[in-house]
Amino acid sequence: MPEINVTVWDESAAGERAVFVHGSTTWGDSAFARQRPLAAAFRLELVDRRGYGGSPDVDHSDATVDAEDLLEVVGGGPVHLVGHSYGTVVALLTAGAAAGAVRSLTLIEPSCYRAVTDDPVVGH
Repeated sequence: MPEINVTVWDESAAGERAVFVHGSTTWGDSAFARQRPLAAAFRLELVDRRGYGGSPDVDHSDATVDAEDLLEVVGGGPVHLVGHSYGTVVALLTAGAAAGAVRSLTLIEPSCYRAVTDDPVVGH
């Protein structure tokens, strides 16, 4: 098991897994509280990145370390992976490293603009 906290909501008993990664202003079950009804059809796994919620504290966030933690959560999959804000960077890194385990990838308000700073639309 990973060193981080993962809250599980699962009333489905047999639903597909959906793993949620929060941004920088909240933590797993707080950030995705409105998605709780989805637990009737899916197993929801709400990750607390290091420094948030029930996970160990850190001096600063590190997307690479968070992605390593998330790889442990994802395991062999299959999972639907959902990232919000800074969590999208973590989700992208994880999906790239475990493409065969990720059934779908959803990015909400991605904050990965540094990857495209040369694009004139993003650079302004």
